[in-house]
Amino acid sequence: MGYQVDNWETDFHIPADKVKAALDEINADPALHRPCWNRAHNALGGSTEHDCQRIKPFDSLTEAVEELTGFHDCEEDDTDGFRLGYHLDKWLGSEEMLYLLGRFADEGSFVRLIGEDSELFGYRVVDGQLCDENAHVTWTVSPKTRAE
Repeated sequence: MGYQVDNWETDFHIPADKVKAALDEINADPALHRPCWNRAHNALGGSTEHDCQRIKPFDSLTEAVEELTGFHDCEEDDTDGFRLGYHLDKWLGSEEMLYLLGRFADEGSFVRLIGEDSELFGYRVVDGQLCDENAHVTWTVSPKTRAE
């Protein structure tokens, strides 16, 4: 169940001086607290009795993003900041996280994705906010010389 989304291309960066603010916003939102798989499980009618007992803040932005979304291999350090990794999972929770992160990301940061139905879509930071991005593919014949 859920919509499978894979990475097409990603160049999404949050400067080091904004990483803590992004993490603080995630930790302040109870809807984004761990564990993520329980949110998906609960949305499908699962039990919540033991799920709500594990709420605690995330220690890093990488930990939060990787646990709450389908993004993997994010990078983070005190000098370079945070760089979003690739997406390879169900889409549940990933879009909400991108909109939150977009407020802290460098201008022009982007994520391009391909859905399980081969739909191409993406997001780009424009004027300090995340905007939807649409793909239009054009097929052309390459000039090629025939071997004689």
